[in-house]
Parts: sequence; structure tokens; C-alpha cells
Amino acid sequence: MPKRPESTALKIVKGEKRPSRLKDEPEPEGELGPPPSYLPKYQQAVWREEAKRFYWAAEAHRGAFEILTRNVARARKLAKDLEKEPAMIKGSRGMVRNPKSYEQRECEDRAAKMYAEFGLTPAAQTRVKVPPRKTYNPAAEFFNRGRD
Repeated sequence: MPKRPESTALKIVKGEKRPSRLKDEPEPEGELGPPPSYLPKYQQAVWREEAKRFYWAAEAHRGAFEILTRNVARARKLAKDLEKEPAMIKGSRGMVRNPKSYEQRECEDRAAKMYAEFGLTPAAQTRVKVPPRKTYNPAAEFFNRGRD
């Protein structure tokens, strides 16, 4: 499988300085915003929870972020269901593994891939530089008056 292309920001973080290797890429603007109204309530709750970790996510990331939240929410729901159900169920050929466990695993795998895409796995974090969180400090505003 061929190596995936790296973003310009990642190349710069890794120390690339040759202009021929650096391409102009669009910088996403706008905030991620609230969850779409068509998502079920439990998926909207996951959206809000995950959005706190993805403070740099922008409006352009909404589609990928929705995929992430759908898979995380579905995996959690299936895990809760599997706590109440047996791991093995009776099938047409005898005892078989509960199909919900396969679905849960698929949702977790897709979520893990999306976490990596957003740079939230331990390995991905070593390669990604995100902007610092914006914090409001009223004392700094007071003490820095007149220094400009």
C-alpha cells in the first residue's frame, strides 16, 4: 500500500524547508459548531463530548467528525447492550458469537481510524502540531494595558 501524503503543516513540523515540497493548502475556517439536528440524542451527546477534545476542528471537519461521533456512539451503545446479552447465542449451526460483538468491533475500528486522522492517537500526536487553546485571562488584559 502506498504511503499516505502528509499535510504541509505536518511537513513543516517535521522540519521540511524546501519550497518545492511545500504546497499551498486551504486552512479551514469557522468553528465546528453544534451537532446536526438529525443525529439521535445519544449521538449528539457524543458530538458535544468529543468536540471538547477537538478544539481545533473547523467547519470543514464536520463530515469526518460526524463519522467519528456516529461510530463512537454506536460502539458505546452496543457495548452496553452486550453487557446484558450473552456472548454466545444459538444460531442455525449451534452456538455462535453474538453478532453485536462483531458490529461493535467494526465501529471501534472505524472510530480508531478517525481518531488517527484527527491526530488523537499517541502515535499521531507525535507528528501533529495543533494551535494552543484560546483562553481568556482578565488579569493579563488589566496588567498589559498601555504596553502596546
